[in-house]
Amino acid sequence: MIRFRYGNPIGGALVSGRVDEWEWPRRGGNYKNGRDFFTIHWEMRVNKPNEVRFHVESPDFNENPRLNNLKVDIVSRFLKDDIREAIYLADFEYKAGRRISENCIRKYKSTEPFRVILPKHFLLPSAEENIEKIHNIFRKIIHVAIEPYLTKIQEEFYEPEK
Repeated sequence: MIRFRYGNPIGGALVSGRVDEWEWPRRGGNYKNGRDFFTIHWEMRVNKPNEVRFHVESPDFNENPRLNNLKVDIVSRFLKDDIREAIYLADFEYKAGRRISENCIRKYKSTEPFRVILPKHFLLPSAEENIEKIHNIFRKIIHVAIEPYLTKIQEEFYEPEK
């Protein structure tokens, strides 16, 4: 089940769709305080209702090199052709995301590897419905891509405190 969060950052109002299996907070960490979190989610800006953005987020490299290195690995995985091909095969358009160079991935908390562009005839009435539809179409390919990293994420978040 997808949970939705709402925000109004500099770029305009947005809706993000998240599933529990793709979020790993620890010790009160989150995106806002920039520590002890790792999340993968869908995002849609209200002013661009035909673009569903895929995000991978972690602390920046200086805050947590281990989690940031995992983000680099996962984002690199999503820059390969198979996700692009799956998007085209589903009759959507693919658009490369922002901040996808290794330097940017290390510098910023949020990286957008790609966007799914929805044709006008596909658009549903709300951002939540569009995110949910895209998630249902691509969740299996996303899971296959992140599965090799899940153990590493679990080790980072559930290793005994020292």
